[in-house]
Amino acid sequence: MQNLLLSYYGDDLTGSTDVMEALELGGVPTVLFMRKPDAGLMARFAHCRAVGLAGTSRSETPQWMDTHLKDAFIWLKTLEAEICHYKVCSTFDSSPTIGSIGRAIEIGCTVFAQDCVPLVVGAPQLKRYTAFGHLFAAYRDRYYRIDRHPVMSRHPATPMDESDLLVHLSRQTNLASGLLDLATLRSPGRVVVFDRLAAGVAILLIDVDSPESQALAGKEIWRTRTPGGHFVVGSSGIEYALLSEWAGDRAPGSGGSFSPPGAADRIAVVSGSCSPTTERQIRHAMNDGFDGVEVDPVELVSERSDKAIARAAAAGKASLEAGRSVIL
Repeated sequence: MQNLLLSYYGDDLTGSTDVMEALELGGVPTVLFMRKPDAGLMARFAHCRAVGLAGTSRSETPQWMDTHLKDAFIWLKTLEAEICHYKVCSTFDSSPTIGSIGRAIEIGCTVFAQDCVPLVVGAPQLKRYTAFGHLFAAYRDRYYRIDRHPVMSRHPATPMDESDLLVHLSRQTNLASGLLDLATLRSPGRVVVFDRLAAGVAILLIDVDSPESQALAGKEIWRTRTPGGHFVVGSSGIEYALLSEWAGDRAPGSGGSFSPPGAADRIAVVSGSCSPTTERQIRHAMNDGFDGVEVDPVELVSERSDKAIARAAAAGKASLEAGRSVIL
């Protein structure tokens, strides 16, 4: 592939599709792979300007990252995209032992031989905002500091008990970090301060609380990119920020246009989420006529997993054959 604007690794599947959605809606043809493709498969998508690799690092250990994430970054670097993005969730949930964003940044710094990594987490499109280093997120039309968020503060694996993202990161890495805050980002001296901070820290968080600050973040990321691929970390706020910068004469293409898929007489849904939001969605679906099939997650990872999957699939198939939608 030639003239790639962006390559990325998503720390989970849904996060990977989040990036793809932002890029495609912004007019950037994008392909997302579930594993590293061979040359023949890559050739089929030569028209794409962005390439993604869906991963699982959000739920993995630093030791796993040292091997698997490093290998993924090495491959992405060979693509020589202008920007290489390690995509994390916009809620930033992570810990020193599970999904360590700090360890991922350390690996990226080594692979890309980069002294300073820009970090953007705020994504107004997703109702995520950073202000003076603190992360805020919406829940049911109210806004919470992330350590007081009704869901993320109680995450079953990586609860967020700290809203200051650089303090949170300091538990995961010894790399020095800095902040380009909202006031400085909007000041006439933005470029000078950005360059001074980037010369002294390994991680530079850029505040984003609005489309205006997002556009300024995109300007700085694009302005300071280095040849051969510039490594950045953050949510899909990275893509939204860059799309703003790519607008105008440098626009990679017109905005994506997608026809409505139309009505379906039945659908099958599989959910593995523990989120209260998902729980409400499941209850709503079942109240509206979906058949519900409970699947025991412990059984799915036991020696009886094949039988558990077969039972669930058979139950779902029976519902569909009876003309009903089903959620497993």
